Amino acid sequence: MFSVFECLFRALCATGLLGGQIRKKVCSCHTGHPQLAARAYLFARDHAAERAEQRTHFLAALRTLQAVSDFDAALALAEHELGALATDAPTLTYLIGLARAANRPERAADYARRLIRISLQEQLDGGLRLVALDSDADPALPFDDARYRLAYDTFLGAGALDDAYALSASAVRQAPDSADWRRRLAQVAEWHGKPAEALAQWHHLARHGDDSAWAQVLRLAPGLFEHRLLLEAKQHQLRQRPTDAALLHDIAARYEHLGEPD
Repeated sequence: MFSVFECLFRALCATGLLGGQIRKKVCSCHTGHPQLAARAYLFARDHAAERAEQRTHFLAALRTLQAVSDFDAALALAEHELGALATDAPTLTYLIGLARAANRPERAADYARRLIRISLQEQLDGGLRLVALDSDADPALPFDDARYRLAYDTFLGAGALDDAYALSASAVRQAPDSADWRRRLAQVAEWHGKPAEALAQWHHLARHGDDSAWAQVLRLAPGLFEHRLLLEAKQHQLRQRPTDAALLHDIAARYEHLGEPD
């Protein structure tokens, strides 16, 4: 039956009927034969001229297997049949979700790394085009926040703290005014054993209006012997509690400590 089904779709491809008939033919056998339906979609993908159409058929094959919870087959198909779509961002985005749904965080993280490499290449290519058009143009283009957020969450889910840290640091460099990305960088930096970086990010957030970040400065500064940052956080507390005599005494003592010679 499998070979007959293959022959049917090869015939459709040869006669040019594939484009108009593929959905009807696949849907007619979709319920009872997901493997055959997935194979049919792959035939359609192989004979599609445009990348968007190739993507449509390839993802349909994966969804057919995912619909019956055959995640192993879906991931195996993705691994062996990805082909030219290996550099297609929407396809990789779907594969990240598929791998996470299959509880394969390491595979999801691998797809996320590929997605971010594509994003960086797109930014580079776009920047070069801008420079070519206008010598005064800024070659830096906005990064894709949605892709970065997806990759960050995926890296955390896989325990890939190196990747999550590098990604969030890159995001902050590209979008220094993003409080969300500074907060992510602060969190992952601490988890990754970089408390000084975490403190720097919390301090920046606190200085730029995030009152809740002062609590993190108060928590991290003593262990890092950042006396001036601790004093600054205490002064913020005093503005909230101006009649707190104990706090005022503590601040005075810290001023005295900072005034001592080394």
